[in-house]
Amino acid sequence: TVRRALLDPLVEVRQSAAKTFENLHSSIGTQALDEILPYLLNVMQKDAIPNVTNGDQNNKEDEQEKEETERDFALDALQRIMQLKSRVVLPYLVPHLIQPPVDIKALASLTLVAGDALAR
Repeated sequence: TVRRALLDPLVEVRQSAAKTFENLHSSIGTQALDEILPYLLNVMQKDAIPNVTNGDQNNKEDEQEKEETERDFALDALQRIMQLKSRVVLPYLVPHLIQPPVDIKALASLTLVAGDALAR
């Protein structure tokens, strides 16, 4: 699916998925926003993994590393989508990104690719 491709470890796959999202949005409109953007936002805003016993410390670190990677992929996917559809996507994302806790890294990264959409 497009969601999975947007979180793929390969940059080329995420770029292609962003273009697919652009085409999907052109075809079905806001339904594409409603089905894909909340998913990416949820991946980026996952809660920290609960505390575990010392014996599970290595598993916890592996899971946190994987989670951080997924968050990075989700942020990259949003940046790629913003590069293609910033005027449509930015007004959708801002209300979600400014709710506490504010993800400053995400806001800054998306601002860099927002282009003219910030002025409108």
